[in-house]
Amino acid sequence: MDDSIVFATDDVVIGTVRSLAGGRVFPRHVLVFPRTVMPLDIHYRGTLTATPASVLMCNQSTSFRLGEESFPGAYDWFGVSDSFLIDLLGSYERPVSLMAPFRFLEGAPPPAILLEERLLLGEIAAGTLDRAAVEETVLRLARAVVRAAWRAHRVRRVVTAGELEAVEGVRAWIADNPASDRLLPELAAMAGLHPLRLCRLFQYRTGMTLTQFRNRLRLSLALELMAGSAGSLFDIAYSLGYSSHAYFSDVFRKTFGMTPTDARALLKGHGDAAVIGAVSRIVAQSVSAAM
Repeated sequence: MDDSIVFATDDVVIGTVRSLAGGRVFPRHVLVFPRTVMPLDIHYRGTLTATPASVLMCNQSTSFRLGEESFPGAYDWFGVSDSFLIDLLGSYERPVSLMAPFRFLEGAPPPAILLEERLLLGEIAAGTLDRAAVEETVLRLARAVVRAAWRAHRVRRVVTAGELEAVEGVRAWIADNPASDRLLPELAAMAGLHPLRLCRLFQYRTGMTLTQFRNRLRLSLALELMAGSAGSLFDIAYSLGYSSHAYFSDVFRKTFGMTPTDARALLKGHGDAAVIGAVSRIVAQSVSAAM
């Protein structure tokens, strides 16, 4: 397993995994930002298809392993100190249990958070941020993830194990087929659920509607493709199910506040200072709108 620590202070540790082989047990409480689709078997929590559209919250000693070894698991992880956890969760949990502080397994923050996380890793690699700036950014990103998770579970629902398995099946199918526009009745038939029940359970499980999940998945996968490949933006848009480059650009700009061309330059470390400085403002606006 290619596991590297890229940043470490008393309060924050950041690591990257680019080739997950076998299982993983975390020695501390962490946030996991998937970079790929990863079917996971999580100890005591069942199966889950992790995608770049959401963030996992793993308590210390949480273990997971790839459900299918053929998938190239890759992710970033943020470990934070107990004092940071109390700050993060104090508004939602009283008192905060430091044995198992995260009650929910995943959160779906605004997409701009996912872009800033990727840019943070790039700035750390480039050495353009001091330690205090990195810690401040990690705390802001983590706060957005926690807020999204706790807001999504404000309404309790009675859900059976079979229904959760059906919802996970739908999520896995969409993750495997992000370019597909399969309609709600077809997805509901696949799950063996009434369409309205599927919509409610999917949002309860993931924090997103089916449409939001598909859109965020496509955009987060686009970020990975833009950063890691030399393919044209047209090819990336087409591979993810967008009918035209113009439509992709419009959706991307409305979501991230910048064009795909500017975002690709940032992700590859070639963006200018004005665009880089705008990212935090975009994130702040997204988070405020979600509150």
